[in-house]
Parts: sequence; C-alpha cells; structure tokens
Amino acid sequence: DIPDRKDEIFGKFITMLCANYREQHEVAYYAESQYLSCRYFSSIVKMTSGKTPMQWITMMLLAEAKNLMGEMPIVLDYLYHRLNFPNQSYFGKWFKKQTGVSPLDFKSAI
Repeated sequence: DIPDRKDEIFGKFITMLCANYREQHEVAYYAESQYLSCRYFSSIVKMTSGKTPMQWITMMLLAEAKNLMGEMPIVLDYLYHRLNFPNQSYFGKWFKKQTGVSPLDFKSAI
C-alpha cells in the first residue's frame, strides 16, 4: 500500500505540474493541493523520482523558456509574463542561475 500511495502522490504532482507550472512555482501549492506538508510531500517526490519538487518545477519552467525563445522571435519581456515571474530582472537572474547564460545571450546563440 505505501509504495502505491507514494506513486499516487508523485503522479498527481506531475499531472498538476504539467497543468500549472507557468502560474505556480511554489512547492507549497502542490503539497497543499494533496493536503500534505511541504516536508512530507518533498520527501515523497524526492524518494520516488530522485529529484525535489523544486527541481521538477525548475526543469519545466526552463524547458518552456528555452522552447519559447527558440520557436519565435520573442521579445524577452514577454517571457517573464508568460511564465509568471515578478519582473524581467528576476526572470533574467533566475535563467542565468539555471543555465549560466543570460536569456539574451541564450536567444542570440540559437
């Protein structure tokens, strides 16, 4: 029963993440949606997948940001709105922390 419950929690997380990652970047949102504490929820996700919930959220956001930058001559200002970051500067710092390059440098290298 316990492994089934863990798989169920992880499965619900991935389903919710795919539907909500653009708007919801907080682990608490996903934990609370399953009536679990952040700590317990995070341990289940990490145990089941080898990644923390925040790593999953980051991977989804980063993949979407890269995809959007690659598919159209997008104005970088649009990205932070689309991915629900507070402002362009915050998005730029986050993106550089994840990739090692600024969004502008990434975009120009494509």
